[in-house]
Amino acid sequence: AGSLVEPVLSQLEKGGILVMAPVSASPIVIERYTENLWGRDIRTLYNLKRSDAEEFFAIVDRLNLEVGTSLFPFEALQDALILAKQGKMEQPNAVIEIAN
Repeated sequence: AGSLVEPVLSQLEKGGILVMAPVSASPIVIERYTENLWGRDIRTLYNLKRSDAEEFFAIVDRLNLEVGTSLFPFEALQDALILAKQGKMEQPNAVIEIAN
């Protein structure tokens, strides 16, 4: 996910906040620091304020975003974790089904 940080930051307006879920992390490299990071903030879900989350979900609701989800049976949990760590998930979200 580290390679996605700079392109996402370049799309944020000044004062924008990039929120990351640190499930698996690869090195974050920002080559054009002044252009892409200055005036923007990077936060993880660990230090996210409730008001940030509420604002985010209000925006998502207005945009009618549809985000794909991969469904894995519990027996494939290990495979799903390996795919996530390698950055090879076909969809940006994954759900592990633990019961029918």
